[in-house]
Amino acid sequence: MRAHDAQSAHTRRELLLTHLERSPGGVVVLCDHAERRSTARSLRLEGCLATVDAHWLVDIAVAAGTAWLDVEQCPAAQARQQLWQLGELLGPRRLVVNALPEDAARGPLLDERRPPVDRRAALGLPTLGLPALGRPQVGPGRPETDGVQHSPGADPHTRLLESLANAGIVAAHLPSPALALGASGCTACGVCVRACPHDALRLSHSGSTSTLGHDAGACQGEGQCVELCPADALQTGGTLDWGAALERRTSVLARVPTRTCRRCQTRVPDDGQDLCPECTGRRRDPFGVHLPEELLARLGRGPDGRRL
Repeated sequence: MRAHDAQSAHTRRELLLTHLERSPGGVVVLCDHAERRSTARSLRLEGCLATVDAHWLVDIAVAAGTAWLDVEQCPAAQARQQLWQLGELLGPRRLVVNALPEDAARGPLLDERRPPVDRRAALGLPTLGLPALGRPQVGPGRPETDGVQHSPGADPHTRLLESLANAGIVAAHLPSPALALGASGCTACGVCVRACPHDALRLSHSGSTSTLGHDAGACQGEGQCVELCPADALQTGGTLDWGAALERRTSVLARVPTRTCRRCQTRVPDDGQDLCPECTGRRRDPFGVHLPEELLARLGRGPDGRRL
């Protein structure tokens, strides 16, 4: 999406949330391909409920008071399960999945592509006869947001955490995407840290100790860290709850006594030597004419190359 188009989308969403805040009472949320089945105020999304970012649905529910998600006509079964989980997280009175309001007043059909525009607010002028809202008005000279002040460049998961915090969700005992990790036999090699696409693992060094930490808020449960660990040191025991993710709880997975190789300055487990195993091997075999001892052992040969 081009920068201009993205800015326009942010502006449309801001206008829409402002409209929902000024006239609370709930809104029925539809896919762009669904037919309207309720006369209550409804909102047609620019896309499908199966693919919309979860943080956007949270923002709509907070602004409107209640959001009824009409997924009856949505073919994505997996999306329905995810929406049910999001509804449980927000609470049954804020996000209702696959149930339409029975006694709601008749209202218009809104479109995310063409939200209602208050002309004075769009020009940055004070709105007459309306109470001031917690969010700044749309207009020139201020940053665009999606309902809450999201971190610049934040991914959808981080935006969801920020929207949930804005909704007042601070502790929830429902499972989140974050993995419950444990470590045994960690060598502080840092492969898991580099493998995580969301920087949920951090390896820090202090004196003669290296510490591996896990950020529950950043973890999205993709599991590359467990799959790629060369020492098979990481294990997972299910997932953490949303309370840990919302608190951005950081847990210590391992503390490893380490030292710095005198030659290459690499951090390695402390075995009492001043060189790391790689540098020790290069010193013994500077021209690389011998196979590594580990490979010889696998081939069933001794250091002289003869079969054992």
